[in-house]
Amino acid sequence: MLNNSRHEAFARGRAAGKSVGAAYREAGYSPNSGNASRLNGNERVIARVGELKALIQNMKNLSIQRGVLSSDWVMEQLVGVVNKARAQGKAGQRRRQQSSASSWPAIVDVCRAEGNRQAGRV
Repeated sequence: MLNNSRHEAFARGRAAGKSVGAAYREAGYSPNSGNASRLNGNERVIARVGELKALIQNMKNLSIQRGVLSSDWVMEQLVGVVNKARAQGKAGQRRRQQSSASSWPAIVDVCRAEGNRQAGRV
């Protein structure tokens, strides 16, 4: 998760497929194409967008394989994140947990989108 909440919101918007300008405005910034472009080129933002896109793609792949996202599957994924954090050791554990927890809104968005797609609403 990015330390700056607006940067995080921008990254989530970009990972969701929004345009640079739309993601910038929805992150709470006043419209400014130059600043939006600059933020879009920020190394940390680029890395975070990549992380979120990978998470979204992984969720889509698993959803397709299993047919539907179940609550058991979501819990299994969350337990896997916790186990991974524990395996990496205690140093920096709080930061990793915050990062994993911050991915939850992206997981929920993907679940909703996938449920809508499967229900024929999109």
